[in-house]
Amino acid sequence: PSFVFQIITQILLHLIALVIALVMRAPQPPGTTGPDTAGLMVAAGLLSMLLLMTSRALAGAVQSLYTRGDLDLLLSSPVDRRAIIGVRLGTLALTVATEVALLIFPFANVFVLFGHFGWFKAYMLVPAMAMLASSIGIWVTLLAFRTIGPRRTRVVVQVFAVLVGMGMTLAFYVPQMLQRQRVPGSFGNSLSELARSHSGLRYVLATPAQWV
Repeated sequence: PSFVFQIITQILLHLIALVIALVMRAPQPPGTTGPDTAGLMVAAGLLSMLLLMTSRALAGAVQSLYTRGDLDLLLSSPVDRRAIIGVRLGTLALTVATEVALLIFPFANVFVLFGHFGWFKAYMLVPAMAMLASSIGIWVTLLAFRTIGPRRTRVVVQVFAVLVGMGMTLAFYVPQMLQRQRVPGSFGNSLSELARSHSGLRYVLATPAQWV
């Protein structure tokens, strides 16, 4: 049943991406979305994706170190500890990348077919960000393991993972909080207002997107 559900979900996501691609292909009124607004949208999307991956990586790191209960046995074995942590880290990164890829790749597939070849970057960006998020998750877990002990680490890191996941939603409210005039509107309107009113802050927020 889960496999069938995943297939249905992928079909629906491809259909949604198809509708969005058709809307994007239609002629748009001039001045609706400038390059600055597009850069801020990419930056907000990247921040949300990184926070989501980091939250999943933190939860996965706790599970990989505690759930099986074999970490003490593995660390006491003659196998190099870095190799053990590396295998767990690789498995965690693959899991995080797969979860996000199931959401992102349907849109990338359709947008590339419609000529938006910049979405080719998603096929490299998702695995790269998954490895970054998994590294952060393992690093935070091991740091907590050494500082506050193994008992508290499991609870503290899980709570921290929830907080990081909640922080993902803040990426969509930051443009509205930074507006000079609190005008109700959509997320795109908030980014457009931010791009017009905060020139210096606009470049700071869009810099990570330009780097990527």
